[in-house]
Amino acid sequence: MTSPHPKTLEQILKDRTPNYKKGPTNYAVLFSGGFKPIYEENLSLAYKTALLNKYRVEDIFIFDGTGKKSPHYPVVDVASKESLSMILQFLSREICQDDVLFLYVTGHGNRVIIQNDGNKKEELSTIETPWEDITELDLEEYLQDIDPRTGILFYDQCYGGGFAQRTGKRNCVAISASEAHKPSYSNTFPQAFFEICAAYESDVSVGLAFKLAKKRDLVTKVRQQYPQILSELNPRTVFLNYNT
Repeated sequence: MTSPHPKTLEQILKDRTPNYKKGPTNYAVLFSGGFKPIYEENLSLAYKTALLNKYRVEDIFIFDGTGKKSPHYPVVDVASKESLSMILQFLSREICQDDVLFLYVTGHGNRVIIQNDGNKKEELSTIETPWEDITELDLEEYLQDIDPRTGILFYDQCYGGGFAQRTGKRNCVAISASEAHKPSYSNTFPQAFFEICAAYESDVSVGLAFKLAKKRDLVTKVRQQYPQILSELNPRTVFLNYNT
């Protein structure tokens, strides 16, 4: 089944005022291909965390499994492979080296085996949407032309460690709720992470928030999941807000 073309997103991007920026900017892409209430709750927490860190509402792009209006956050369009590709292609032209990109993914994830171009089998993690899965290779391609000052990439779905391994490079810090070959449980780890951010009123590094969230999250404490943080940077020097 073919996913619908993201018409709302297309119009929003078309209507944006060119050259409106006056200095460094925070951008957020919050994405869930699922329908469970926990995904909506986590998107809401991510949205509140972005606002706490002085992200402008017009620079926060939220996609969920329905694409309909939510009382908890402004939905830009339905979550799909095309909408994620479209927004990240747009941001590759918008984001400069003074900016911050915060990408948060929640929902379902899988681990699949595909045949690559060399006809060899490759095991990859995926993000589920109502129409098609997005692989870690897909997301790596969508992100390759984005060069922010720092990128904070947070993968909450099962097997998210595959995405963290793939994208936690250069000037990005990648976080996952689980390892590449392991599921996450109950989508609880991001709640602990965002609660830490709120407790510190945004004055907390990504590295410290990750460390404290592991101690706070009950599922992690009983070793049902093993959150990962991967980067060539020191995560304790990276913040969600470019001013910090």
